[in-house]
Amino acid sequence: MIDWHDIYGFFSDRDAELYLKWADEVPNGATIVELGTLCGRSACCLMTALEQAGKNRTQLVVVDRWPVASPGHKWWEGSDELALLDGDPLTLTRMNLARWKKQVSVVQFDVAAVSKMFLAESVWGVMLDANHTHEATVQYTGEWMPKIVPGGYMGGHDYLPDSYPGLVKAVDDTYGKERVNHYGCCWEVKK
Repeated sequence: MIDWHDIYGFFSDRDAELYLKWADEVPNGATIVELGTLCGRSACCLMTALEQAGKNRTQLVVVDRWPVASPGHKWWEGSDELALLDGDPLTLTRMNLARWKKQVSVVQFDVAAVSKMFLAESVWGVMLDANHTHEATVQYTGEWMPKIVPGGYMGGHDYLPDSYPGLVKAVDDTYGKERVNHYGCCWEVKK
């Protein structure tokens, strides 16, 4: 059994507090969408928490474009697993999430367009961890909030004012700073 801590990525124990909370609150059988997953570290964290909470019918859809490694460009430096797969994060993500194949859908698609595949109020939670610009964050939150059921959550990763000031401004301006809850560098807003 793989431990999410051993997967290449940038999701910390403090960040994981958000997914532990979601695993506790999500109704069994609901759907969560993760936009931007890299190698599946955060997704494995969520699936482990759902498993421990007995939520074996909750579905997770992970969506990413997954970069294709180009000769000489090894963005995955530091990951032995990716080095063995010649920098193929999509294959590694599928391998990391394989034990939950009945609950997890791995979708290689443009995260900006995938919201059109979901009906209004059809998902319980959305985790944004894709393009971190102000414009993209405004776009994603605008497209996805109508897809979330009342009482569900919009959340995201990398709420870091020094590194991603556009993302932070978009979240604060869209929802009001007082409504935004923080867990490590993750954020959430209840619908």
